[in-house]
Amino acid sequence: MTMKYLPMGASRFPFLLGLCVAVLLLLGRPELAAAADIERSCQARWTLTNKTTGATAVLDEFEARAGCGKTVPNRCRSRARDAAHACMSKHWETRFDRKKPAECSSSGITGYGLPDIKAAVENAACSLGWVQGGDVVVSLSGSTSGDKECGRTKTFSDAYIVKPAMCASVPSNTPKPSDANDSPALQIPANDTVDPTSGLKFPRSMPAIRYPVGYNDCSASEKKYIQQSWAMAHYMAWVADQTMDWMEKNAKYREKAWNHNFREPVKANDWVNYAPRGWFGAYSKDHFDIAKDAIDTLWTKRLRGKTFTVKCRTNDTNKGSHPCFRKNPGTKRPPAANHIVYGTINFCNNAFNSTSYFSGARLVLHELMHWLGTKNGTVVGDTHVHCHGAAKCVTDKGYGAKDAAHLANYDGGTAGTKIDQQRRRVGHRKRALRNNDNYALYMYYMGYKAYMKNAAFNLPVVTQFPASGFVW
Repeated sequence: MTMKYLPMGASRFPFLLGLCVAVLLLLGRPELAAAADIERSCQARWTLTNKTTGATAVLDEFEARAGCGKTVPNRCRSRARDAAHACMSKHWETRFDRKKPAECSSSGITGYGLPDIKAAVENAACSLGWVQGGDVVVSLSGSTSGDKECGRTKTFSDAYIVKPAMCASVPSNTPKPSDANDSPALQIPANDTVDPTSGLKFPRSMPAIRYPVGYNDCSASEKKYIQQSWAMAHYMAWVADQTMDWMEKNAKYREKAWNHNFREPVKANDWVNYAPRGWFGAYSKDHFDIAKDAIDTLWTKRLRGKTFTVKCRTNDTNKGSHPCFRKNPGTKRPPAANHIVYGTINFCNNAFNSTSYFSGARLVLHELMHWLGTKNGTVVGDTHVHCHGAAKCVTDKGYGAKDAAHLANYDGGTAGTKIDQQRRRVGHRKRALRNNDNYALYMYYMGYKAYMKNAAFNLPVVTQFPASGFVW
């Protein structure tokens, strides 16, 4: 056979590069072949569904990332999607091993928090109050979402039976005596008591929930959803208030606690990032004082100190004169709720698009932060002017994780002098500390992590931060 050699020059090196890429692909290492170009990611989640009631719970959310050539970004996403599903499939397939498989610890998987998927399913069903008086059938699915090629959902079990006997093994979050003696740690107790109004389990030591009144024009299912969302908001604010109190009492560890588990950039649906740093900016005594005072005001003067009235402003057409039926300038669609007159919260059609009381809790927290002024002189709202350079100031709503994270983490840009950049950076931080969703998102992520680590995560009972720090 005659070999044809390419002459030295431009035509030969693409051939050699292509040959190397082909070899890497054949060896099953496509990420190495494409690592030098671009990366794209997909978000993934485990979802548990009660087959009797339709209630759902997110057991974990994580990110999968993969590389590819810069001209084919969708190929990156399809690889990331496949990696996420390979992780979930393998974990369910090996659930009786009671440990996380290697596929969930690869370099492209970040934020995966379930060491034991079998225990996570059973503990979630038990701690959420689904197993009461008999067996409950649940469905477990894994899904990916994001830009093109990310979307995919797979049901891993459609008839998993959780028995009352399994609930006896739900781990307590009470620290061992030696741990308690080692540190002035924050301790979030186990969810061991069913709240009769919401039907959800909470720690016995949590102060009583002060439910709203009214429920004008609410159906029975809408009323129940509001009550469950309100109860979960109460829990999330309680956890956040305790966290802030702990940081005030433990000044030695305050900055470390403020930054604990911070990941940059803060991303939408990034459940791992429950650090105050992610939502209120870099630590300073001033930032801490403002955030603590606002959360303390919400907890003591609103959730525990005032009875709110709620109304349902819903109809089949989503049309009418009330603001519930007008497009919100921040989202270009009708709102999920509003708090126009202090003390009365209106729940709109869009509030009931979700059946998750975790999402409902975030909505409640957002609305409760309206009209809130603190002793620091901070007035919380959701419309702000923020600047990105000369003649680039904008007025908009600070809605959602992306915009809230921008206010907390914007670096000031490159335009102008360093003083100009510092001024823009400080301006954004100030707005983060008076934006509804920054508070709502911090309490939501922190509370969700505490609740689900109590309920569904088969993690070590006591994890301290630092050596004398938090018990999560």
